[in-house]
Amino acid sequence: MKKILMLILILATGLPSAADGIGTTVGEFLRSERGAKIPAYGGAGVGLSGDLFAVQNNPAALAGLDRYEFALERDQMILDISGNHVSLGGPLGRRFALGLSYTGIDYGSTLRTTTTDPAAATGATFDGQDRSVGVVFGMRVGNSSPINLGLTLKTYQMEIDQYQADGPAFDFGIQWQPSRGRLAPLRLGASVINLGPKTTFFRAEESLPTTWRLGGAWTGHLGGTRLEAALDLVGGTGQDVHVQTGAGIWIGNVLALRLGYDGTRDIDNGFSGGAGLEWKDLVVDYAYLPYGDLGTRNRISMKYLFGNTRPPAPSSSSSSKSRLGKKTSASETTKSPSVPEKKPAPEPFTPARTAAAPPAASRTPTAEPSPYLPPAKSGAPSQNVKPSPAPAVESLHISPPTKANREVWTHLFTNLASLDRIQLSVEAKAQYFLDLSFVDRNPAGKWTGVAILRDRKQEVVDSLVLDPPSETAEDAAGRITAWLWLGKGRK
Repeated sequence: MKKILMLILILATGLPSAADGIGTTVGEFLRSERGAKIPAYGGAGVGLSGDLFAVQNNPAALAGLDRYEFALERDQMILDISGNHVSLGGPLGRRFALGLSYTGIDYGSTLRTTTTDPAAATGATFDGQDRSVGVVFGMRVGNSSPINLGLTLKTYQMEIDQYQADGPAFDFGIQWQPSRGRLAPLRLGASVINLGPKTTFFRAEESLPTTWRLGGAWTGHLGGTRLEAALDLVGGTGQDVHVQTGAGIWIGNVLALRLGYDGTRDIDNGFSGGAGLEWKDLVVDYAYLPYGDLGTRNRISMKYLFGNTRPPAPSSSSSSKSRLGKKTSASETTKSPSVPEKKPAPEPFTPARTAAAPPAASRTPTAEPSPYLPPAKSGAPSQNVKPSPAPAVESLHISPPTKANREVWTHLFTNLASLDRIQLSVEAKAQYFLDLSFVDRNPAGKWTGVAILRDRKQEVVDSLVLDPPSETAEDAAGRITAWLWLGKGRK
């Protein structure tokens, strides 16, 4: 009998107590967060991006993925009740992203009691399962301060004994992050999940657990320590408006410790905790959620990142910034009368062009590489225009961005994409390989470190030390771009 009551409680409320206000709808498993990181944050995650598990809180998080992710979760609830989740997603081109997900909950076997057999002497049992399958679409809009949009289309099915219910539902979300300034580490988000028609369960027409979220997430460094915080304001069908919040601190950029609070859980004051481990392309998270007399809920999730990093979307020619940060006027974007109206495609890189590059001594010497370079002309010049000498680097592959140097990497990629003679390679078979793994913020918040240029044999060809440090990521990217363009110190 105790197990039956537990099962009914979980089916009705999704683990929180009935006094929390949740449980007046059907399909509460659709409302539960995915992964272990967000539950450790108390459920807050509408502003988290670049995390496949965060799609459950906000589908727009999918558009923030720069690489493909394969995610698994094991959710061990109370008694023999368990849940599993698997998802796969990643970028499609510069602006779009696609993901697939499956969630299942198994409530185990429960003894059947009736009015004629209240002690379940016959030993008959019944089972219960919930499951859902979803397809997620993500899109980036804009360039300098992009807006991420997301849409999830899903179908669900619930079973308990001979009773069943199924139907469609969808989620929608939006995220926005400033590209510069003091607000750059902050990402704001809003979402509405579990929109759909009513369904009939136990002969009664029930509503889906529609939920709305408003909030944000902040990721940055304080005193050289990596920190993250999230805050959500949550409300919807069958629940009061409440707060979910959490924070995390990294130890050596490998181990994360997390603490959270969920305003819907009266048990143990609504607190939760967890930890995370990041090693190369593997991320493992754990969440601990106490439920008093009901027991403890332990959640473990894993993500594996693979594939090439998605390059940023190109900037618009009419309102974009120039090659290294200066705004381009309308007169500067007009074509020169000495250049034909229709330009042929730039000549692809060949070893012969590299051999024709002028020696380092013939290039203009500079004490400090200038972050502002003259425009590069693409296409074949006219007979009255003398071709410019080939730059020092013609074909380049950039190391994938890390969470620490993503801002510098994004500005640098945009800068290099606007320099016609530096061709970016995504296959790592370029003339040079630029390693930015040592570029990071110092405790004062300034960008410092060293950019290393390697050849195809991974031997160091040249390096640039950001000394003095750069105040902004854009300035650091400008210095690195100028260094690559001028080829100072290289043969």
